Amino acid sequence: MVRAAADAAFARYRAETEAAPDDWAAWYRLALAYDAAGDRRRARRATRTAIALHE
Repeated sequence: MVRAAADAAFARYRAETEAAPDDWAAWYRLALAYDAAGDRRRARRATRTAIALHE
């Protein structure tokens, strides 16, 4: 993914997660956006949150 596209997608997914903090799928999409932007630490944290909410 191109960095600029990742940054644009990140803003959208972050807003979705803030609007629905209990939605595991929103957290998962945010994790993918973090990963595409190269922020692996935040991607792992968002993935863990998605998993915890999905259980």
